Amino acid sequence: MKTRYSLFGGEGAPTCLRVYGPTIENKEGRGPCYMDTRHLNPGEVKALKSSYLDMYPGIVLYWAANGIDPGREPVEICGTEPYVTGGHCQAGYWIGINRQTTIPGLYAAGDVAGGYPYKFVSGCWAEGILAARGAVEYIKTQKNIKFNFDKEIKDEKNRIFSPFDRFNKEGEGITPDEMEERLQKIMDEYAGGIRTCYEINEEKLNVARKHLVRMKKQITYLIAKDSHELIKAHEVIDRIEVASVLVEHLSYRKETRWPGYTTRLDYPEKDDIHWLKFVNSVKDSKTGEIKIIERPYKKIVSD
Repeated sequence: MKTRYSLFGGEGAPTCLRVYGPTIENKEGRGPCYMDTRHLNPGEVKALKSSYLDMYPGIVLYWAANGIDPGREPVEICGTEPYVTGGHCQAGYWIGINRQTTIPGLYAAGDVAGGYPYKFVSGCWAEGILAARGAVEYIKTQKNIKFNFDKEIKDEKNRIFSPFDRFNKEGEGITPDEMEERLQKIMDEYAGGIRTCYEINEEKLNVARKHLVRMKKQITYLIAKDSHELIKAHEVIDRIEVASVLVEHLSYRKETRWPGYTTRLDYPEKDDIHWLKFVNSVKDSKTGEIKIIERPYKKIVSD
């Protein structure tokens, strides 16, 4: 980073460019890449592990399981975050200060909440508390309301248990793991995954869109043999929905704002004249169409 990417700020570059550097090094055959931690003393190594336990606990567990001492050997790194241009507040539901969404009574916390950075492990806990408090305050305002949603409840139960019922009746179909693997392959190859170094163009996004439309039709073949697989089935259904929205956002923004997160090969430059704004979406509840809307960017923190 100090030598090849000093133009971007070297080791002090923004997160997306610190991802971009190792990604390009690997792409051009100069990998693997490492974070040199050999200068750290035991106390500093402990502090490093504490920081990662707060952000990505799996890394510290990997070091422990494989006998890796960051103070004695450099740590191999791979730029793999965030896949959906969202880990640092650039994606998620549009929320208010109490984490309420634009749908009354629906609250969002963690990575699904947009506009709030540092949603690591501890950050998700904090956001969960804020969302819970907001939800409780909302419930207090809902007094003397009678609901009669018997048909809706019955339909929802049928929807939820349909993969389980399908397995019991037919015995065969598409498992959640099979559909998840297919979804990952589509997004990785055509929507800017690590396999393609987070690089996309309009042609690839069109292919991703076509495959996702086909996948939505295949949901009716999902099966689940037990409660665990039923949960996984609904997780992959939700992920297909998220993937569809993501493709529309990636297609709409005609620039490269965060190389290393998402690079548009057909629009490789940042364009503040046309794209210094938020790109949001709304799904039409009747037609299912994803409509893109724009919101102005207002700078509230000085350089």
